[in-house]
Amino acid sequence: MTSDVRFAKRLGMRAVAVSYASYSGREALREAGPDALCDSVDELEHTLLSML
Repeated sequence: MTSDVRFAKRLGMRAVAVSYASYSGREALREAGPDALCDSVDELEHTLLSML
């Protein structure tokens, strides 16, 4: 996961959230305004790779 965070920073992302929270927890994270909000590490990896 640390390497994924470093990779995201190189792509210019400032805030990435990976949420295992309930719907209300996910909405709270969305309101915080991350550059990406993913439900799993796999989704995070896919999101980062799609930005290349």
